[in-house]
Amino acid sequence: MRFSAVLLAALSTATFGYAQSMSGGDATFYSAGLGSCGFFNTDADFIVAVD
Repeated sequence: MRFSAVLLAALSTATFGYAQSMSGGDATFYSAGLGSCGFFNTDADFIVAVD
């Protein structure tokens, strides 16, 4: 449920019509744990970090 809400929020703020091609980026790995909302996340949860 939380993932659906985050996905909906991300898609609703996207600007369509201004597509830009990208071929690079940064990635990282971390162990899930206590999230900012006070819920414990596990490695089975879908977690996205936006910078």
